[in-house]
Amino acid sequence: MTFAGARFDHSRITAPCASCHNGVMAAGKSPRHFVTTLPCETCHRTVTWTPVIYRHTSPTFVNHGAALSCASCHTSNAQTVPWKFPAFRPDCASCHADKYRPMSHLKFSRPVQVYYTVMELKDCAGACHIYTDNTQRTILTRRTGVHRAIGGGW
Repeated sequence: MTFAGARFDHSRITAPCASCHNGVMAAGKSPRHFVTTLPCETCHRTVTWTPVIYRHTSPTFVNHGAALSCASCHTSNAQTVPWKFPAFRPDCASCHADKYRPMSHLKFSRPVQVYYTVMELKDCAGACHIYTDNTQRTILTRRTGVHRAIGGGW
């Protein structure tokens, strides 16, 4: 007897997935599933199993919206994120330092042009001001809110 191709209406199920999907009563997570200790309901819905829906709410892990798959950051296929640039952890630069372009981040242009470093702007919090000169006492231009986690524009 086989249940291949069988359908079950999950829309009225209120019990946690693992109460049935435990590998005995019903198939559990496949061996290729993202490794996590979170319950299935954290990312999946009973009515529509896909797409996976998860929203980071921690200030350490900013929500990047639906544009990124889990594997985009969880490159080791595990719940723990291996930081690409651990020296900048937990700021934006810990993942995006390789995308930083100093020439796009002028600090001042007199007496010579000087650009912000990735360390100075590692949190992308909008502290990017262009000063009138190297004294850095007078702000010529304020550029706040240029980068947003779900807004793109990098």
